[in-house]
Amino acid sequence: MMVILVKGAVAFDVQPRSSGFCTLFVASSDEQMMWDVAPIEAEPTPVLASKVVGMRLPSAVVRAVTDTLTNAFEGEREYPPVTRIIYGEVPNGYRQQAPAIPLVRGERYCVQVFGRGFDRAAQFFCGP
Repeated sequence: MMVILVKGAVAFDVQPRSSGFCTLFVASSDEQMMWDVAPIEAEPTPVLASKVVGMRLPSAVVRAVTDTLTNAFEGEREYPPVTRIIYGEVPNGYRQQAPAIPLVRGERYCVQVFGRGFDRAAQFFCGP
């Protein structure tokens, strides 16, 4: 996944392959949930007070976690495929828990996406 700027908007680009996902969320560096998106057909999840933690792990641990998540999604239904997600614009076939909170220039954010074959995380900076 690449984080890019498209016509002044932050976009999460998953090209060249499109894929569906079961959750996408963006959090600020102070761990505030900024945006949370899920498929329409997925059951709504309660929004809980929690912290989003970013950390670096050894590659063997990352592979083990990725394998576990991949296996957890075996047999899971396919969700509508996307190739690019514009921050604040809900893709067709998806819903948001609440409207996206505007991003602030000069701040750092984290985006995480989970789903079959699509477990990615990225950190991005809203430039000056």
